[in-house]
Amino acid sequence: MTKQPSSAPPMPLGEGVLSPRETMLAAAASPSESHGRIAPPTEDEFPASVAKSREALLEEAEMVATSAVQRYPESPLAQAILAAWQMLTNQDSEAEQTWRKVLAMDNRFLDAYEALIQLATKRKDYDEIVRLARSAVELAPKQEFGYLHLVDALSAQGKDEEAVAVLEEYASLNPNPSLKVQKLRVKILLRLGQYAEAEKLLEAIPSHLVDPELAQLRADLAAAQGNSDQAQRYLEQAENAIVSKQPIKQSTRANLTPPDIEKLLTDVALLETKAAKMYYVYRDFIRTEIYLRRAIALDPNCHEAHRALVAFYQEQKRYSQMEKALEEWLRAEPDNLQIYVGLATCYGGRRDFDKTEAILQEAVHRFPENPLPLAMLARLYIDAQRKTEQAVPLAEKVVKLQPVAVNFQLLAEALEAVGRIDEAIGAIEQAIKLDPHQPFFTTIQQRLLQKAGKKPTPVKEGNTG
Repeated sequence: MTKQPSSAPPMPLGEGVLSPRETMLAAAASPSESHGRIAPPTEDEFPASVAKSREALLEEAEMVATSAVQRYPESPLAQAILAAWQMLTNQDSEAEQTWRKVLAMDNRFLDAYEALIQLATKRKDYDEIVRLARSAVELAPKQEFGYLHLVDALSAQGKDEEAVAVLEEYASLNPNPSLKVQKLRVKILLRLGQYAEAEKLLEAIPSHLVDPELAQLRADLAAAQGNSDQAQRYLEQAENAIVSKQPIKQSTRANLTPPDIEKLLTDVALLETKAAKMYYVYRDFIRTEIYLRRAIALDPNCHEAHRALVAFYQEQKRYSQMEKALEEWLRAEPDNLQIYVGLATCYGGRRDFDKTEAILQEAVHRFPENPLPLAMLARLYIDAQRKTEQAVPLAEKVVKLQPVAVNFQLLAEALEAVGRIDEAIGAIEQAIKLDPHQPFFTTIQQRLLQKAGKKPTPVKEGNTG
């Protein structure tokens, strides 16, 4: 495998080849003691073309699943791939047995709990869903999927008050719950007639969000409070949001694909992504890359495959290929801030000012209330010593959105870059006030005081680092 020329390593993206859940699973996967490449794939084993007929796709999925188990029969990851294939082919009874085998091998395997919950949902076995979901919550108290399944099952059993308590527990552990969790809480509170609590939650959600379900919830609350005019306005917002959210359908396939084959392509792509992650655990990097590439060929919108391929290239220090993979991923998922951050870091690593600026400006446009792209763009202008006058308003907005010490440092450096030294001194003093134990802030302060012709403040002993 040709190694790419080295450049400045990109900023960590926060996710490796394995997601947070799968990282834990990988630690318990008991990989073989041989950490080298296992065997190069043959042309017959991995055909270059992507099958599109139902029969060919199912054969491909079966090959992936059986090959994984044959190679690593004692691996819970391999068994999980087999179970996923069994679910894909509606072998529910066999899939349930295999997933329980996975849990017998590793009772921390979160994907097994989620799959067993799906199977129990098909049977409407709410007691089993509650049992499995509570196990998932206990195992991963900061991940929402266990809570959501638990809440759904409790609500189906008519236990809305208990369901609300579960969501409140999740919110207490996760100060920034997803919009999905917030909407679910509001929905249940409305059913319980707890309108004041529902209103409080809705008021905490940014009003500019274009979300038809959110608008519908606001309409339901207004109607319940007897405000029919306001309810009608929210209903109109919901209808407009539905229209605005309708994307122009652009087929990612070479030709129009029947819906059932489209769904099968997506499912097989996810299966091959799981297989790629298993091979990554066993350090078989050739198969890791091939399976991820095949997953994207099957479904160009497979976000998990794109994410894994980017992280794989990053781990391999193949930065030019990582950059191309990020660009492909951006086309599939244009509303993911992580991708913009990764691309900005790649472009910045090879000192391409124009591309770095362009991608960060696009991120600022898409995420105007997120301080990260604003701060990165301001930092670019400061470090490149270009367009420094534009760094100041960006840094000021960052401080307004997130008034923490490091952002006041950014503002101080932006003000310094345009010669506003007295204001820069004030900003760095605010940073020191917020974090007095950061020695770098004191270094900046001394430099600014010297530029202002003022006597540098004696450095306190605790601030020397």
